[in-house]
Amino acid sequence: MKDNFLIKGVYTISGVILLLVLTQFIPDIRIANYPLRTVNFSKMLNPTFQIVRNCGKMNGRIPQSGQNGPCPKGIFCIEDFGKNDKNYRSLIQAVNAIRGNKGKCRIAFFGDSFTEGDMIIAQLRDTLQQVYGGNGVGFIPFTSPVSRLRPTIEHKHKGWTTFHITENAPSPVPYGITGGVYIPKGEASVTFRVPRLLKWNSLKGYSQIRLFYRTEREGFAEIQTDNRTPERISLKPGGYINSFEINTANFQSVTFQYEDTSGAVFYGMSLEGKEGIYIDNFSLRGNSGPALLKIPSEILSGTDSFQHYSLIVLEFGLNVSGGSTNGLVQYEKAMEKTIEHIQTSFPEAGILIMGVSDRGGKAGSGEIRTLPQITTIRQQQKKLAEKYGLLYWDTWEAMGGENAILSFVEKGWAGKDYTHLSFAGGREIAKMLSNALILEIENRKKQDFTQNMP
Repeated sequence: MKDNFLIKGVYTISGVILLLVLTQFIPDIRIANYPLRTVNFSKMLNPTFQIVRNCGKMNGRIPQSGQNGPCPKGIFCIEDFGKNDKNYRSLIQAVNAIRGNKGKCRIAFFGDSFTEGDMIIAQLRDTLQQVYGGNGVGFIPFTSPVSRLRPTIEHKHKGWTTFHITENAPSPVPYGITGGVYIPKGEASVTFRVPRLLKWNSLKGYSQIRLFYRTEREGFAEIQTDNRTPERISLKPGGYINSFEINTANFQSVTFQYEDTSGAVFYGMSLEGKEGIYIDNFSLRGNSGPALLKIPSEILSGTDSFQHYSLIVLEFGLNVSGGSTNGLVQYEKAMEKTIEHIQTSFPEAGILIMGVSDRGGKAGSGEIRTLPQITTIRQQQKKLAEKYGLLYWDTWEAMGGENAILSFVEKGWAGKDYTHLSFAGGREIAKMLSNALILEIENRKKQDFTQNMP
């Protein structure tokens, strides 16, 4: 009887696939203290993961970016206007610590409605956590006008009075890093949980809670994870801002309850794992950037003393893109003060200006075209990056340049206001930005940043 090569081929292919799947269940093995890398079949099938892992080896060369050389095909690179890689020093140190299981890397993302609800940041965070580890959504405000629009966390709150930097009424106490402050009125509570409709692999659960508050005398609160027995904690006075940390077994929900007896105010909570990279989203609708000046430097630097941010991202510009030429001149001056405020508050962190995106409006012909102010704002932002030696990523160029917003709307990647992205559009921007960041990290990961650089 002749061999049936078709059946044999099917058996062979099926066996290979079964073997690849089974390798996912092999525990980590070390020989002579060297780890043998196991195969993650799911990541092999994840195109986003493949893109970001291979971006540093395109065209068979080690690519350079920005002013240092040509950018590899398919990558929209970050321009570095600093000296001696100073903008990457803290970031590389933190990533190297992650590789040694000795720490975390944190990125603070200040922005406006363009990134609210974890738009862009959800995909950016998940991609970086797939590559460098980490699980958790990071820093979350106690209340938020877009809490139901944030798919990365389920969020319920009651009993809080909230003040924001974008409001005209000043807060009776200092604002926090989120741009808000949350004051309990009698009994107050907030609950966070892993989203039931899970879309991101890095949000399956948490193992660490970090509470941020301010009080002048000792107070008490309760924290309950899942359905476990609530833990009573003591909130100690002292300093502009304080933190309380709880490490526990993996959990999916946490409820914080506080009875107003000590006069404490709260700035938020961070949900995370033991190691890895975290992106804290501090976007606030209506914030054009200079509103950050309302947050005292003592609060920002005090928060940083607990968080140790490696990179600060400033995403602003859309809120002033419909303004006059004279207004944009004043805006540039206000942003200079804002950048100086951020540099003073986060002296060890690099700063990245995420350039304004494309925005459309009616031209004289009645057609929707890129607003002329967008060009001016892009020029201003790049000028600021040059003046202060910062990083700059051109979102407008990454989107496709002139009138790119029209294509985004046609694809369902942006709304009919020709301004704000949909989550699908946010994912596209996040993929491009994550590729750019990973490229820079991988190009520098072996550099020695342990010594202070001029």
